[in-house]
Amino acid sequence: MTNVENLTNLTISYDFDSLRRTRIHSQGESKLCHSFAIVSALRQALLNFLKTVTSIAPEAITHIGEQFKTTGGKYCFRLFLVNFIGNVNPRSYQGLFKLVKSDDYSILKQTAVIKTVIERMIKRTTFEIEGWKRLLSVRDLFDELKLKIDDYKMEVETVQHKDFRVNKII
Repeated sequence: MTNVENLTNLTISYDFDSLRRTRIHSQGESKLCHSFAIVSALRQALLNFLKTVTSIAPEAITHIGEQFKTTGGKYCFRLFLVNFIGNVNPRSYQGLFKLVKSDDYSILKQTAVIKTVIERMIKRTTFEIEGWKRLLSVRDLFDELKLKIDDYKMEVETVQHKDFRVNKII
């Protein structure tokens, strides 16, 4: 069994951020771009949501935002990602940590259909609650702020724009 701490090398955040929205994390050749993107989006959505809750002091939101930026804090990206991959969108990690030569065949198995991954986040199953509520960091955050997680629902809105394009970051 692969030690989940090995994901640390994939989740090192860089000193710059993306328009002050979220830290940049290098997924390398992991084929986990779906997980990286969804975890980043979730963390940003959480911060945006917290700013709308009038019962939360602005200092608390600032503190949580700082914890989001740390590499080993209570709400660091790595903890969100590891828990997401372990509980919501299971991946094997096989082939990701070869020291000598990468295992392209195993790494290719890490890919996922983004629509399926998003549905795992927002929908409950016969046996499980919604994926976002299974993330320990999310549960801890709600507990810390004394918010009842079951009073909230996550929804996804599909947005299409005729001028959408992705610029390559160099």
